[in-house]
Amino acid sequence: SFDQGGVAQFAITFEEVDENEERGFTRGLVDTSSTLVKRSSALALAAKNAFIRAYVSDGMPGFVRQGAANAIGLVTDQVGGQVFTALGVSSTMSDAIEKIGSVGLTAISGAVPDLDDGLNGFLSLGGYDGLVSNAPAVTGTRIIEAINTLAIGSLVRRTAISAAGELLPKYSFVSYNQARDLAEKFVGVIDAEMDRAGGVDAGQADGGVFAALADLRPAVIEHTQSEGSGKARVINDTPWRSEPAFVTAHRLYGDASRASEIIARNGISHPNQIAGGSAIEVLDD
Repeated sequence: SFDQGGVAQFAITFEEVDENEERGFTRGLVDTSSTLVKRSSALALAAKNAFIRAYVSDGMPGFVRQGAANAIGLVTDQVGGQVFTALGVSSTMSDAIEKIGSVGLTAISGAVPDLDDGLNGFLSLGGYDGLVSNAPAVTGTRIIEAINTLAIGSLVRRTAISAAGELLPKYSFVSYNQARDLAEKFVGVIDAEMDRAGGVDAGQADGGVFAALADLRPAVIEHTQSEGSGKARVINDTPWRSEPAFVTAHRLYGDASRASEIIARNGISHPNQIAGGSAIEVLDD
């Protein structure tokens, strides 16, 4: 700072050495990003192997194969086709199932242009449970068709959860609350899929997938806790009278330039008129 005669200021954060640790060394920090990516990849592999074990096509009549293609089309219509379009998969392709199994949704996780949309989109797909065969399971072939439909749904959900796990380390949280809320949503999706994998329904139950999900769950929690622990918390502020956003920012932070942050967080349409008496969300730091 030339205002202080050319003084440079810097800060160093120290960690106190535990009395039982060797002096001169501190505990290592866990690379939560690396752990998360590895366990997400392990889930994708487990999902693929579970699908190979559950899905039956050899010796089946054409309507069973067509039923699988129709199932892919249903997911595309109800969830959105961007995931499958990126893989080059359509409901009429004869190799639709093989493409999803061999390539995996994780192949496009690095190409998602918007992390918010990508992460939340994969989590939504990871909780999708709309694939149920409409055919009456009264014959052996129809039973296999129903199991195949469940197996496709399981593959899609599990690879989507894996893709969300691979995207998470790229995500920058702006507040502790954001990290906490995303962790709760992610863990909820994992818990629901663990219930399916740990159940008895053919096409969904699989011990390998259950174990992979059980490994991924704490990795998600540890990473979001690590990333969110040092972030500011979201609190409510209620201006006692109407005021412009830059006045609010200066009142709270002593920095009028943070007005855009307040406007974006609260979806304020008139930045010069924040209504008095109404609570808005702001960061505490």
